[in-house]
Amino acid sequence: MKVFAENIMGFRAFPGMKFSIQGRSYRLRRNGMQTLALMLQIHELHSGAKSRSVFAISEIRERLCRIKQLGRGDVLMLVVSTTDDRLMKRVAIWLRGHLHGSVGTRFLAKTYLDSDDQIRKEVVRALKRMNAWCQLEFIASIEPNPRVRNIAQAKAARDYSARLEDLTGHMTERVVIRPDSLLKIDPELIGFSNGKTPRTPEQIQEVLLRIRTVLALRSAASTSG
Repeated sequence: MKVFAENIMGFRAFPGMKFSIQGRSYRLRRNGMQTLALMLQIHELHSGAKSRSVFAISEIRERLCRIKQLGRGDVLMLVVSTTDDRLMKRVAIWLRGHLHGSVGTRFLAKTYLDSDDQIRKEVVRALKRMNAWCQLEFIASIEPNPRVRNIAQAKAARDYSARLEDLTGHMTERVVIRPDSLLKIDPELIGFSNGKTPRTPEQIQEVLLRIRTVLALRSAASTSG
């Protein structure tokens, strides 16, 4: 399994291994090793005979969620830079896009120069998820494949505040609520003047005495009967 993983990833992974992405140094810790293990599982699911089955898709999504929780985008970029396995490279790029952030955007833009249309398409989709619009603009200007170019040209959704301004920009009238126009309630109208006066302790004792008397009479009548 270790030899298989090394052949797929392009390097021998071990805890504490140092590597660098875009000039920044990183270490391969426990969460990085877990990320690599999950990537191998996704690779195996993708390459299986039933890779498009509902089961395989749900399993891949479940591992994607776990990789997003681990948050090791640097490890994904390490795999992109070292692997010669085309499927693993696509998987790593796809996963990197789903983690968002900016780590690896420049390297992904260089990976775009690959001759494989599928790799370039995956790079463009990942850069869109990472909001790397400068790189996408450049890609759209040189991409020969019209399908990949259309993906790169698609604009990001406008900011919510800008869309809200379009909706409310023509509304010039403002409604001002004055303090003296607020609903006022007369304190004298609030009260419990119609409520009943609570019973005194003496009245309560009298009621209890009547109950005991009635019960005693009923008990005596049933005994004599």
